Amino acid sequence: MAERPTRVRIIPRGPILVDGPVEVTGADGQTARSSRVVTALCACRRSALYPLCDTSHRRCRKVES
Repeated sequence: MAERPTRVRIIPRGPILVDGPVEVTGADGQTARSSRVVTALCACRRSALYPLCDTSHRRCRKVES
């Protein structure tokens, strides 16, 4: 049985969602691990938990009329 590819979803004005447990290594060499079924990675760089998302992008959205 073939393995399913890892699914990655880019959310407009939101995080990058990665299915399955992940290990992310930053440019500084530090590693962040998550064993969640879906892990949200920060795309706005405002997260206090960077590279993981803490929903900081929600406070920076413009109100659309």
